[in-house]
Amino acid sequence: MSADLKKALNGYMDAHGGGDGLFATAIDGFFLMRSSTLSMPKPAIYRPALCIIVDGAKQLMFGDRLFDYEAMQALIISVEMPAFGQVTKASAERPMIAINLELDVTILRLGAGGDGCTAEAGRRRRAGCFRTRIRPRAAGLHTETDPDARDAQSDPNPSSGNHARDQFLVAFRKKWQ
Repeated sequence: MSADLKKALNGYMDAHGGGDGLFATAIDGFFLMRSSTLSMPKPAIYRPALCIIVDGAKQLMFGDRLFDYEAMQALIISVEMPAFGQVTKASAERPMIAINLELDVTILRLGAGGDGCTAEAGRRRRAGCFRTRIRPRAAGLHTETDPDARDAQSDPNPSSGNHARDQFLVAFRKKWQ
C-alpha cells in the first residue's frame, strides 16, 4: 500500500489516542487497528467483515483452518464464528496496520439478488471466510486526489455513520455488478 495511506491511517490513530489497539471511526462498523508488537493467539468472536492488512501480518485460526494474511491481502468473514487471532509481523518502526469493515450480511444478500433471509433450498453452502489479494487499480480504489473519491466522500449528513456506509455499499454494488 502507499506510504501516503499508511501516513494518513497512522495520523488518524495518533489523533485518536495513539498507541496500539482498535480505533473507531465516524462510520459505524468501520475500524482501524494498529499493533507494534507480535502477539500470542487470542480468542475472539469474529463477526462478518472485510479485513484488509495495510502493513504487517496476522494469522487467524477458525477451527482447524489456518489463515495467514499480510500487506495487500484481505480476509472476508461471512458468518459470526469463534477464532483465535494473532499479529505475526509487526515492530515499533513498522507496526501492523489493518482496516476492518463490518458487513451486514442481509444487505449483501439483497444486493446480490437474494431474499436476505435464507439460502436457496437444497443448495449446500460452506460458511466461513476466505483470503484474497488486493489489487488497488483493479478494485477501483481511489487516491485523495481523484475527483470521484472526493465526490463519494461528500456526505450531506456527516454525523450519520450509516449514511457513509450506505454510500460505500452502493458504490461497491455498482462497481461489481
